[in-house]
Amino acid sequence: MKNSKKQKLPLKSTAFIFKLIRRKDPLKQSMRNSQSVFAYMLKNIGTLILMALPPSIILVLSKDARNIPAFFIGIIKKGAGYEIKDYFSDVYSYFSAISFNSFWGFLLWCLGILLLIVCMGMLFSSVEKKMRLGVSAGVKWLDMINDSVMLLLPYVGVVLLGYEVVGLLCSGFAALIFAVFRSGIAMLTVGLVFTVAIYGFYAVLFSYVSLTVPCMMSDGYSFRYAAAYSVSLVQKENKRVIISVVMPYAVCVMILAAVTGILAGTNSSEELTEAVTKIVTFVEMVFYLMYFPVVSMRNYMLLTGGKRRDLWNWR
Repeated sequence: MKNSKKQKLPLKSTAFIFKLIRRKDPLKQSMRNSQSVFAYMLKNIGTLILMALPPSIILVLSKDARNIPAFFIGIIKKGAGYEIKDYFSDVYSYFSAISFNSFWGFLLWCLGILLLIVCMGMLFSSVEKKMRLGVSAGVKWLDMINDSVMLLLPYVGVVLLGYEVVGLLCSGFAALIFAVFRSGIAMLTVGLVFTVAIYGFYAVLFSYVSLTVPCMMSDGYSFRYAAAYSVSLVQKENKRVIISVVMPYAVCVMILAAVTGILAGTNSSEELTEAVTKIVTFVEMVFYLMYFPVVSMRNYMLLTGGKRRDLWNWR
C-alpha cells in the first residue's frame, strides 16, 4: 500500500504542472475577450459621437482635399509631365496637418485644434469614469473639461509637432529626389517607400506614448513622467498595443487612398473630388476620435491590472 501511494504522488505533481502550463495568460485572454473596444463604442455611441463631431466638422472644413495619398496618386496621373513649381503648395501642403488655404482657413483650423483639445479631454474623462468607476459622466460638460483638458494640451502639442516634423522630412525628401533625378517616377518609388517607413516609425512611437493621458488622469503624473510610464507599460505587450492603436488608422488611410485613386481614375471634377474626400475624411476622423480614447484607456486598465467597473461580469 505504501508503495502504491508513493507512485501516485509524482502523477499528481505532473498533472498539476501540465495544468499550469496550459493555463492561459490572463492579460492575453483579456486582450481577446468579448468586451472589445468596438463593443464599448457601440454601447456608448451617443455620448462618444457628440464629443467627436465638433472638432471633426471644423477641421475638415478648414482644409481642402489635399492629403498624402492624393500627392502620390497625382504623380501617377501626371506621369512624365509632373513638375514641382512651388515646394510649399505642390508638396508640403499635402503632408501637413495645418491648413494654409487662406488666413480665415488657418483661423478655422486653430479653432478646430482648440475644439479637439476640449473634446478629446471630455472623451478621455468620460471613458475613464465609465471604466474605472462604472458610472456615466452624462452631460456634465464643465466637470469633464476641468478634469482633463489641461492634461491634453502638452500631449496634443507634442503629437501635432511630431506629425509636422515627419511631414516636413517626407515632403523635403520627395522634393530632393525630384531635384536630383528630375523624374516624378523616381520621386514616386523612392519617396513612397521613405514615406511609409517614416510614418510607420512615427506610428510605433505614437503607440508607445498612447497611454500618456490615462497615466496622467489615473496616476496624477506630469506629462513627462506619464509618457515615460506609458512606454514602460507598452513594453509588456508592445505588439498587441501597437496593432490595436495603429491598425484602425492604417485601414482608414487605405480607404482614403482607394477613394482618392478611384476619383482620380474616373477623372472626377475637382468639386466632386473635394466633396467626397472631405466626407470620407470626416467619417474617419469621427471614428478615430471615438476609438483612440477607448482603446487607450482599455489598454491602460489591462496593463496595470485595473478592474473594469463597466463590465458586469468582472471577477
